[in-house]
Amino acid sequence: MKKKICLISLILLALVSCNNDEILQINNGNKIVFRTAIDTRATELTAEGLNSFYVTALTEKGENYFTNVEFRRGSDGMFVSDQEYYWPAEGSLEFYAYAYAPYNIQYESITINSEAKMMNGFEANSEISQQIDFVSAHATGNKEHNVAGITLTFKHQLSQIEVKGKNTNRGYEIKVMRMKIVNVAYKGDFSLMLDVWTPKYDELTNYEVEFYTPITLSDNLASFMNNMGNAMLVPQARKKWSLANNNVVEQVAEDEGEDDTEGEGEDDTEGEGETETETTDPNGFRLDFYVQINTKDGARVFPSDGSDYGWVTQPIAIQWVGGYKYTYNCDFSYGAGIDPGTEEPIYGEKINVSVNFSNLNWSQQNWNTIDVGQE
Repeated sequence: MKKKICLISLILLALVSCNNDEILQINNGNKIVFRTAIDTRATELTAEGLNSFYVTALTEKGENYFTNVEFRRGSDGMFVSDQEYYWPAEGSLEFYAYAYAPYNIQYESITINSEAKMMNGFEANSEISQQIDFVSAHATGNKEHNVAGITLTFKHQLSQIEVKGKNTNRGYEIKVMRMKIVNVAYKGDFSLMLDVWTPKYDELTNYEVEFYTPITLSDNLASFMNNMGNAMLVPQARKKWSLANNNVVEQVAEDEGEDDTEGEGEDDTEGEGETETETTDPNGFRLDFYVQINTKDGARVFPSDGSDYGWVTQPIAIQWVGGYKYTYNCDFSYGAGIDPGTEEPIYGEKINVSVNFSNLNWSQQNWNTIDVGQE
């Protein structure tokens, strides 16, 4: 008797933030059972939160065996498609799969055939609260995997961004009402075969978070992401912002342990007190903050024009990699950034920004191979 391809039975899932509670379980009746749960925001897609995914299978001749078929979680915990498919008697199949949650994916086209494996025009939603986590995987197998199962690992392909702030200077009270992530390429083309992004740098946008009540900065880092969750954006490299085009600037190297990312435009100097030069761009990356600053005795420091709040900015060079989370810790203790119209310091020095980045929560883990149930 021929054996069905129940695609979830072919897959070894390794997703962001996976822990021992998320290991796929097999019961005595050879049925696959999942414990399902997903956060309301769910910036990180987990094995438990995976409810469906899309798969294309190619033959050894490069023909499409099936194309962009959705496999959904059934009442018995199995992921099945409406149309059943069977292993070919000879030869192997090459599988390309992708999934997303918790909202609909936005892209222009997807092509998976012998000539291309591309998702074109992927777009991060204009609202951070509506952005998705996007994962993909590919593997090859044949009918011999019907019992042993195929190992197919999903990888997180977007960059997760969080911005935090603090102020340890007792002489100033700093309130933050809004925060903007400025000059980001919000679209890109993605190779499902190579796991490589081509960002569209000619299409830039800003992402803004507004708070219901202002955040008064304290000694402890406070997240500026509000209740929206962290941003999930197209991986990309950007120079830091400056009003002058390709302006060469000299700066004091940051302390060890701050921005130690690698790549073009990054701050990779060594040792406190050293200097370096780097190019800037009037369309470069920066973080903006809508703030009110008073002395501890109540004297208004900023804005000085009588307004309640005003914008300050901090330029930063970035190189985001897919599957990594980047946390920007902004310290206002010794300065509140610069005026975006003049690049003059508001007071003191620029905001001290340290960048922590890690894929520890998104690392691949070993999972049990899943046996395929038989008719």
